[in-house]
Amino acid sequence: MKVHEKIDSVKSREDFIDFLNALSKDFHDNHESWEHINLEGYFETIAAWLKDTKNPGPLYQGALIPADIDWKSLATIFYVGKIYE
Repeated sequence: MKVHEKIDSVKSREDFIDFLNALSKDFHDNHESWEHINLEGYFETIAAWLKDTKNPGPLYQGALIPADIDWKSLATIFYVGKIYE
């Protein structure tokens, strides 16, 4: 299963962890298929995509960014990658 095919199966914390692990493995195994191979470019692209995407608006393959998304939790999840050992 390709990593993007796992998106629809993310329904829980455990599913999200599995998805992150699959995304990491995909980068390791297929980094040549990634548009951005460093964190700076990756984060800049996510920010640009969010800025260009209306909220709520189209997400990947027709899914929507929910109007009630918990942005603070997302920010915390990304931040702890910097400090957690």
